[in-house]
Parts: sequence; C-alpha cells; structure tokens
Amino acid sequence: MDACGYRKHVSAGAVIFGEGDAGDCAYIVDRGEIGLATRINGLDIQFAIAKRGDLIGEMALIDDGVRSATATVLGDAELLVIPKEYIQRLIKVADPTVVLLIKLVLERYREMRIRVEQVSRGVTLDNDPNAPEVRESHLKHQTSIAARRLDDEHSLQSALENKELQLYYQPIIDLTNGRVLGCEALIRWIHPQKGLIPPLEFIGLAEETGLIVPIGYWIFQEAGRALSDFKRVIAMDNDPGSFFVSVNLSSRQIETQQQVEGIKKALTDGNMDLTNMKIEITESVLMSNPPRIADVLTELKQFGIKIALDDFGTGYSSFSYLHRFPIDTLKIDRSFVSTMRHNSKSEAIVRTLCSLAHSLGMNTIAEGIESTEDQQVLEDFNCDCGQGYLYSRPIPEQAFMTLLKTWPQP
Repeated sequence: MDACGYRKHVSAGAVIFGEGDAGDCAYIVDRGEIGLATRINGLDIQFAIAKRGDLIGEMALIDDGVRSATATVLGDAELLVIPKEYIQRLIKVADPTVVLLIKLVLERYREMRIRVEQVSRGVTLDNDPNAPEVRESHLKHQTSIAARRLDDEHSLQSALENKELQLYYQPIIDLTNGRVLGCEALIRWIHPQKGLIPPLEFIGLAEETGLIVPIGYWIFQEAGRALSDFKRVIAMDNDPGSFFVSVNLSSRQIETQQQVEGIKKALTDGNMDLTNMKIEITESVLMSNPPRIADVLTELKQFGIKIALDDFGTGYSSFSYLHRFPIDTLKIDRSFVSTMRHNSKSEAIVRTLCSLAHSLGMNTIAEGIESTEDQQVLEDFNCDCGQGYLYSRPIPEQAFMTLLKTWPQP
C-alpha cells in the first residue's frame, strides 16, 4: 500500500499502514473512514477516526521515523497520496517561517502521542486544559486546500501528458507597411471538462511546482514546429526570412545550467532557424539575479536567439540597466499604450521609450493596440511594430495559418 500512486481506492478492512512500518507517503481521506489505533500495554487502542478531508500518516513526510499508529479502512475509501519526496522538495524552497511552523506541528503531534499513552493510564484529555484538539477547524481547512492543490498539480501534469495544452498565436504587425512580421506564442489549457483555461489560472501553479520547466521545453518545440509551417505559408507571397515567433521565458526555467541546456536541446531538436526565434522576458526576471540572467541571455544570444524585454516600464523602470543585457527588442506595455491618447505622461513615456530603444540599437513593439488612432500615434513616434486586438486576438494555429494566407499584402 505504501507504493505511492496519486489516488488509491481501498476496501473495507484493508490496512493502509501498520505501527512500526517505514513511511514514505501521507494520505488525505477523500471518501470513507479510516480508523487509527496504537498498541499500548499489549492492547490495540483506537484513538481516532479519520474522515473526508483528514490527513493521516503526515509525520512520515517530515522525518524518517516509523509509523506511530496502524491505519485500517472502516469502509471502502478513496485516498489522495502525498509522496514524501513531493513535500521535501517544497520544504527545501519554503520560507524559513514555514519550515519553523512545520517543525512545530511535528513536535505537537509527538506530544499528542504521549497523551494517547496517558489515556491508557487513566489520564483523560478532557481533564487536561492544555490538551490539543484532535480536529481543529483550521487544520481541516488546510488539508482541504492541500487536497485541491494536489488535484490541480496532478491535472496540470496530466494536461501536458495528454496534449491538453495548446499554443495560440497573436500576430505582430510591421507598422511601416502593415505586414505580419511575426507572432507571439501564448499557452492555453483546453480542459476536457472545464474548457478553455487562461494562463493566469495555471502558470503560477506551474512555476511553483516546477512543471513550468517541462512545459517550457514543449512550448519551444511546438512553437518551432509551427514556425516552419508559418514560414512556408508566407513564402507564397513574401520573403519568409524575417518572420519570427516569440516565446515567454520565466526565471524558473533558467535556474540551472542544465535547464538552459534543455532549452537549447528543445530548439535544436526541431531543426529550426534559431535566428527566427525570440525569447520574451520581463523586468522582474532580469532583476531576479542580474549577473546570472545576463550570462544566460548572452549564451542564448550566441546560440542565435533574439531577446525581447516584455512589459517594460511596469517593474523597476530603470533605464540604466538596459545596456547591461543583450536585448534586441523593447516591448512597450499595454498600460501605457491604452492611455497615451488621454494621458500626457503615458504619451511622454511611450515617445521616450521608442526614442531610447532606437538609440540603443533596439527595435520596439507596442502591445495592446486596439484602435487605428492608437496605431497612428505609434507611427508618429516611429514605433516599429504593433500587437493587439486591432489586428487579432490570440488564435489557434490553424486559424493563424488562415490569417497569414488572407492578410492584405502591402
């Protein structure tokens, strides 16, 4: 039973784990009831019944101690399994305060074990004003949150394995001639029951759990494959050599050199022209570890990839660090573009960014263009490219192929 799967069905009478066994999993009861008993003075004493939402076997997640009780299924039950490796990985990156709380909980559970032994000697917990409650409401709440989190992570892992993730593409327009110059690849989750899930609802989870790394490899491979198809369509009417696809990159994807090598492998496996691949990073990624990020970006740039700085002006907003990184493109955030015609400060920021980028040898892409008036202002500022709903929302690959075929030629 301790061979950890994700979800287990157990029949009435089954022993989930025995007192004295080595433990490598904990369990959240999703259905049914589990009796917890300990042997004291030769007698098996049942001291608790775990019901839906309760956590059992949790001490095995924190230290190497053996099981302190026997868990027996009282009726057919369904369990969510939490592997020890999963928790230890989270503890390693947890805030020190969280680690302290975990240790405190462990000590209190050990104290509870002593109190159970006191019961056998006639000392009741009810007569002890300092006795901890077996089921505290906040603990039930935390276990329900943990169950949902485990379900969400498993669903996201399954989404990657079952090809539920898709890339949508939004065109990037050359403002000098109206041509589709490239596109940004944006991930979407097509859930079999919930339908389309936007990235804001799962990217955070992917980054927290580390799933962003394998998802990122898949994005690079998928975007590279699509890029080849897009270039074939463009070749019918134009020179496809300059057409590019942009892919977003988070700091979690480049924490180690092994991850950087994984990105390079994902790109080379697709046999694509890497000069047509652009990576988009945000200011917060740049400043998370400037020396390290500068080295990684320089390595990727030498590999042939172009670098775009996304959402510029919304984070640290410091012009002084721009020259430290090998940036090719400055993307002007939609918050400035959407207000520049009605706010003199936003207008000044957009104008300054266009001028600054050109003086540093970078080109510019304005995000969030929704009207021809926005486009005209950006053309007056000599902004190079535009992206926004004026041209198209992000759309699936086949729809983007159709867009390329039908887009008016300059």
